[in-house]
Amino acid sequence: MSIGKVSLVGVGPGDPELLTRKADRVLREADVVYHPGRDHNSGFAIRIVRSLLPPRTELRAAAVEMSEAGDRYEKLAAELAAEALAGRRVAFITEGDPLVYSTASRLLAILKTTWPNVPVEIVPGVSSLTAAAAAAGQSLVQAEETLVVIPACHHVEDLERLIEQHDRVALVKVGSVFSQIISLLKRRVCVNRAVFLEKVGTAEERVLTDVESVDPQTISYFSIVLIDRKNP
Repeated sequence: MSIGKVSLVGVGPGDPELLTRKADRVLREADVVYHPGRDHNSGFAIRIVRSLLPPRTELRAAAVEMSEAGDRYEKLAAELAAEALAGRRVAFITEGDPLVYSTASRLLAILKTTWPNVPVEIVPGVSSLTAAAAAAGQSLVQAEETLVVIPACHHVEDLERLIEQHDRVALVKVGSVFSQIISLLKRRVCVNRAVFLEKVGTAEERVLTDVESVDPQTISYFSIVLIDRKNP
């Protein structure tokens, strides 16, 4: 029996039209598609691609969180590996890109270490960073400029220093510390150079240049703040 393959597939930020041609092909060819949802009716990634999958595709929900401890990642990696060793083509989908703040990164590390004989393919996807810049209609980074991507909730104490060191800033995971972010931007006189974006590429997309008008209580996990410190 020939060995199958595990594909870690980025399905983009939300708009099915941003799915790459390779991702589309890999998912149509897959025997089993795992998605990081709690059941087959929930999960952002599966909503992006559900209509594209053939009726024969077997779906499996695999709820895992980036901050999750324990052995759930190890068990999921072992299940993916077992499917591939049985000759099946198995895909694990993730919104955005599989190597940018993604659960797929942890699975990749486990598969490479524990199951080195299992072929693993990484299919890049459009990340929220590039999709957000496109929605905002502004350059993300160019020429000699520097760009820093900061998971804001993990670097509250360092935000001011990090922002001051770079021309362009992308703040992700902003919900729990949004009020602090606004206070910092006002203090550094760059609040008018920030753009708030949420659920880019979906029907619920929000793009707001008046970041002070955003109610912190309404912010979802899929939010980002872009800051252009270099240009007025």
